[in-house]
Amino acid sequence: MRRSLLAIVLAASTASALFACEEDPSSSSSGGFSPEAGTFEASVTDTGAPVQADAAAPVDAEASTAVSVRVTQGGAPLPNVLVVFHDAQGAVLGTVKTAADGRATSSGATPAMASALLGRGNDFHVVTWTAIEAGDELLAVEPAPQPAPLPFLDVSFTPFVGAVNGYEVAAGPCTSVGPSSPVRVALYYPECLRPNLPVLGSTRDEGGNTLFAFLKAAAPPTDGGIASASIGAFAASAAASVDATNAPNEAGDLRVGMTDIVGGVGFPYPSLFVDGPRVFRVPSGFADARQVYATFDAADSSAHLSIIRREVPAAASVIDFSQRLPKVTSTEVPPVADPRRFEVKWTSEAALGATDGGLVRVRFFTNRDANFAWSFVVPPGSATSGSVKAPAMPAEAAGWIPDPVDAGGASFDLPNVLFVDSSSLASYAAFRRVAATVVDRDAYGPRELAAVLPQNGTLRATSNWENAR
Repeated sequence: MRRSLLAIVLAASTASALFACEEDPSSSSSGGFSPEAGTFEASVTDTGAPVQADAAAPVDAEASTAVSVRVTQGGAPLPNVLVVFHDAQGAVLGTVKTAADGRATSSGATPAMASALLGRGNDFHVVTWTAIEAGDELLAVEPAPQPAPLPFLDVSFTPFVGAVNGYEVAAGPCTSVGPSSPVRVALYYPECLRPNLPVLGSTRDEGGNTLFAFLKAAAPPTDGGIASASIGAFAASAAASVDATNAPNEAGDLRVGMTDIVGGVGFPYPSLFVDGPRVFRVPSGFADARQVYATFDAADSSAHLSIIRREVPAAASVIDFSQRLPKVTSTEVPPVADPRRFEVKWTSEAALGATDGGLVRVRFFTNRDANFAWSFVVPPGSATSGSVKAPAMPAEAAGWIPDPVDAGGASFDLPNVLFVDSSSLASYAAFRRVAATVVDRDAYGPRELAAVLPQNGTLRATSNWENAR
């Protein structure tokens, strides 16, 4: 088992559950797509019915023109984050810092764009939402730091006679290996400290057969230290197959994979190249739900396509890849006189108007010894090309953005561009509300593969990631 942070980025992804509560990462009742919550969908109610994220009604004259940005970290509100509101041309309308509830709200004219200045230490990350509207409440997540002191979970089990090469244990996305019971797992990701943590152990017998043992809800330590859990005895695995039909008629790699979902946490299996149905060995009785996916990497570009479907666990699943989105064929940051107002451009083989929206992310470098990234949430496009321009920023944002030319300027990586269409999202209005919770500044690759969908349904994605392979 390995952590698929959207390795995807997805890397994203973040491969945990595609939906944890925005206020409480241990819950799976509402949506988002974040490195710490592992989610990427519209909010859902306890009954699984979609919540329309754009249905809020104004309560007074000021609220009717206002836009709010809410920032959380580790499931808690994050105060003192600078938020900049812009007009449609990117000019600054005003700045507000998030309050104790993690929220910053505009005043005056309704903004057309909003930017949150995230980051800590020498890491700086700007998130900009475009084409926003009055009444929007936009969500962003600042990744939580590694727990300190580092907690551990000692996982015990009945040793299997004839086990080969020891045992591997996954406590959520935190993994470890050991020769015998117990195996100590360092809970180095904040999401490994959720109250009901699924634990999965695996080993192989002398014939190469995979065996599993598991516990669907362990209690990790809450304040450091060491907790214990037992996953019992190992048992034979079951078979589950995935196939993809109607592969693209071009050179490239088509792969299939699956992720078992337990209590909202994803347990991914390594993907396999398609050559007819591919069989995965899975723990019988472990999964509450299962995601199956097919992905395609074009041979002549960094274009990446995927279709992910959450469903009831089945012995065999087939994905029709003819339902894919159009490829994103190129991305660039053209040379510009003022690097602080850089522009990202992209092209696609067909219009992306059928998507819910897109995420654009670019890293840049200056003479300062720090890491910089800028992410944009953009609407679907009706043409085969699109672009987004960095808005103007006030003086207090200088530490987050490219330097002017007379101070050394900046150089840019090739941008990462991702557009998605989800059966759980009704529109760009719903997409932009939660999309920024997935833009981890350190994430590379197709984020969608790490997502855990909140309910049965389908997510289609098209992206262009220079470092996807």
